[in-house]
Amino acid sequence: LVFLAQLPLPMLVVVMAWLLLEPSTSRQSRFDLPGVATASLFVLALSFAMLELPRPGSGPVVMGAAVVAILALVAFIVRERRIEDPAVRLDIFRNVRFVIASVAGAGAWFAIISYGVFASLYLQLARGLPATSAGLLLLAAPIVSLAFFPFGGRIVGRLGVDRVVLLGLTLLLAGASLMATWGPATEMWFIVVTNLLTGGGLALTLVASATDALSQFTPAEAGTGSALFNSLRQLGAAFGAALPAVAFEFVAHGSRTADAALAGSSAAFLLRLAVLGIPFALVLRRWLRPVPAPAASTA
Repeated sequence: LVFLAQLPLPMLVVVMAWLLLEPSTSRQSRFDLPGVATASLFVLALSFAMLELPRPGSGPVVMGAAVVAILALVAFIVRERRIEDPAVRLDIFRNVRFVIASVAGAGAWFAIISYGVFASLYLQLARGLPATSAGLLLLAAPIVSLAFFPFGGRIVGRLGVDRVVLLGLTLLLAGASLMATWGPATEMWFIVVTNLLTGGGLALTLVASATDALSQFTPAEAGTGSALFNSLRQLGAAFGAALPAVAFEFVAHGSRTADAALAGSSAAFLLRLAVLGIPFALVLRRWLRPVPAPAASTA
């Protein structure tokens, strides 16, 4: 039912797009099916390898999936370098600002998925809360994000994109640090405060990273740039489900008792904190050593 509940919104968007959007008059590039297929295979194989890693005796399967992921990535790069209209213009990755903004955006999505999944496991399995109570506690983050989003553009315009990305990641890292301290008797108000920091950090990081990344493309490349940036963010989301799951299962060993779930959740929270430190370190380094934004036409 949870998955079925997601159907109405995309169906409505498809109908509205069909009725309201004017057809594009610009030159249409051919759809790069091999490029999309190899990129998708890379993400699928890599995620599968990570999820199978904690399973006993899964070594050969994990190795096989890892080899498939590497071969798919190589095939994707070779394909994109050789065709006139690639799905991904690889030279954009020479743009340091785009790369750092994309890592920040991927980090935000990593935070979203890992927060929702593993905070739920902690609250329900380790603390014994009913699903409804756990869901209400977790609502604090999206409510704060929803409140921040309408003002995100103004905040970026007033403080600058670099300051806002750094502020957003600082809040995310603070929330992840507090989450790593959750234990068997953590007060509910402390959990709410953690969620509030997470929600504010998500909103600021998502808005500022998207602004920075997409500003590196010309108006004619806006569609491609947006698709690439969002694909990288979704890769972060895939890792947000897979990587903490590896930590959880390695520690919990398949058990769903309260003690095992608490230990597994703590491992997942610590790994989450470590991963979120990567975009924070990159943005902080850029803050200390500013990288000039190149003209969009040369991005």
